[in-house]
Amino acid sequence: MTIPENLKGRYAYHFTLFDNLESIIDSGILCTNQKKHLDISHKNIAEERIQGRRSTMPIPCSSGKVVHDYVPFYFSKKTPMQLGVINKKNIDQPLIIYFAVPIDVIEKIQGVVFSDASANTDIPPNFYDSKDVALLQSLNWEAIDSKKWGCPTEEFRHQKMAELLIPNVVDMRTVAHLVVWNELIKEEVIKVFKAKNKPIPKIIFGQEHYYINFYDGGQKSIITGPQFLKHNVDVTISEICKDLKSQTKFENIKSAINSISNDFSIIKELGDIDGLKASYGPHSDDVGTHSRKVATTVKTMPEYNSLSKENKEIVLLSAYLHDIGKGPKSRWGDKGMERADNDHAVKSLPMLKRILTEDIGSLDRELVRKIVMLVTYDDLIGDIVAKGRSEQQLFNIIESEEELNMIIALGKADMISINPMWVFLNEHKIKALKLKAIDALECKEPC
Repeated sequence: MTIPENLKGRYAYHFTLFDNLESIIDSGILCTNQKKHLDISHKNIAEERIQGRRSTMPIPCSSGKVVHDYVPFYFSKKTPMQLGVINKKNIDQPLIIYFAVPIDVIEKIQGVVFSDASANTDIPPNFYDSKDVALLQSLNWEAIDSKKWGCPTEEFRHQKMAELLIPNVVDMRTVAHLVVWNELIKEEVIKVFKAKNKPIPKIIFGQEHYYINFYDGGQKSIITGPQFLKHNVDVTISEICKDLKSQTKFENIKSAINSISNDFSIIKELGDIDGLKASYGPHSDDVGTHSRKVATTVKTMPEYNSLSKENKEIVLLSAYLHDIGKGPKSRWGDKGMERADNDHAVKSLPMLKRILTEDIGSLDRELVRKIVMLVTYDDLIGDIVAKGRSEQQLFNIIESEEELNMIIALGKADMISINPMWVFLNEHKIKALKLKAIDALECKEPC
């Protein structure tokens, strides 16, 4: 049997981070069990919660192998799993590289199998080997080729993620081409191959492989990942500090807070979110009303009340400003926000630059750094506790236990203002996270 005629010329795709490229050039694309056996560490972007299933899921048409004995490829160019990983804000999408192999490896490499759905479920999908190659035709190619981000059913979602599994290792000679984000990433990939004195493969750009923010136009990821966000934060802090002015609207942070409490719209960017409707779950208040609630609620947080007077003012100002990146109202239309803007943190940075250079005086670098940190990472605590965002992102930005209390106070106030039960249900997780963060702070000193 041979591959059905209408499927010839297709590819299957394995994606990983640029960070892993050197190791792949040296050792090939290794299955999970081979990486463990050879003690090769990769920066992993797989969903941790499904790896336990894959580590024990048997492949019936193999000699006792499990899914983790194979290098996984998807027939689909992009998958719901990839979208989920990106939305957790744990990876920088532009640093994802795709390795494409021809679909005919099913016939050319001994032991290759394929599935009719993702190998991520409690009930395994059907697995087939080369003698069943004609059954490729039975896969849900409508789902596999669908360009829609959402899936109408769970069955459709898993069928979209049908897999091609190659045993043990995939040599770079098997790879037909790489797919990268843009020319800049391509240049970096080429540098790595040249440094290794290895042949440079064909490298293409593939918008169909990435989740692009079409609302803002251009080649922009739907989420700014942790490395790019941290870089943008650091650059913004430096630019603000270079442009601090002696003449500003408000003499200092305290003066700004007093003015905002009397007239919320006295700062342009706050006026731009006041009355901005938010009708996506779990939000119901307009963004301005929510921001005022957070500023009121944060004063009741025990972490806030443990702070110095100066840091209390910083947190309170940040509470007012934490959602400015969702504005201005003009970009949403009359109905307001009917969907979440998961990238509003990075949008706040140019706004903060204007506010902290033109509106608020008596600032130094430390004050600027703390305000920018809090506004940019206001959702970090909630995302770590409830959505699987990396704890390391918190450890990378705080410099003291006082700052830890500042970001926890703001995060808790933000969530309470949306759902009062949230902190009650997650308090134990927040406390556990705080202990880990304190340990990480201690290890920033020589251990």
